[in-house]
Amino acid sequence: MAIRDTGKDPSWYQRLVESTNAIPWEADLATFRFTYISPAIEALLGYPVEAWGEENFWLEHLHPEDREWAPSFCANACAQGQDHEFEYRMLAADGRVVWIRDVVTVTQGADGRDALQGFMFDISQRRQ
Repeated sequence: MAIRDTGKDPSWYQRLVESTNAIPWEADLATFRFTYISPAIEALLGYPVEAWGEENFWLEHLHPEDREWAPSFCANACAQGQDHEFEYRMLAADGRVVWIRDVVTVTQGADGRDALQGFMFDISQRRQ
């Protein structure tokens, strides 16, 4: 079934997506710099949305034990053009460890550059 144009304001779609327990995001594949992340990330990890656009933000906030394998896993899958899912830990601003399940799609951004889009899920309770 195709979704037809409902005539709704585009911000309606953004509110719909951002009202779920998933955290939608988009990043530049070459730099892993986030070009969009849902404001819900602030409640989960405590960092402002703007910080996610900084170079190496994601890498620097991964749990130390996940900093080598997680970026490599993602980069290898992306190099093959493969969508993928993986679980890793991030360090919240208050020092908590938060388990994330990341569902990643390899795509092209509006500028024609390779990009990543995905959804993060907090799976901390399940992992405990």
